Amino acid sequence: MSELVESALRLLLQPARGRAALPALPTFASGGHLVDVADREQLYHAMEGR
Repeated sequence: MSELVESALRLLLQPARGRAALPALPTFASGGHLVDVADREQLYHAMEGR
């Protein structure tokens, strides 16, 4: 039984061979920045409509 468990663990923990590369994340054209996030008042105004 221990040999079976050991073999299963070896198969499970070995690095995957030929793993496919992850697809690129999508990008979107947002039209630019709406606010300067360093300007706290401008950011609050944009988020809360003040």
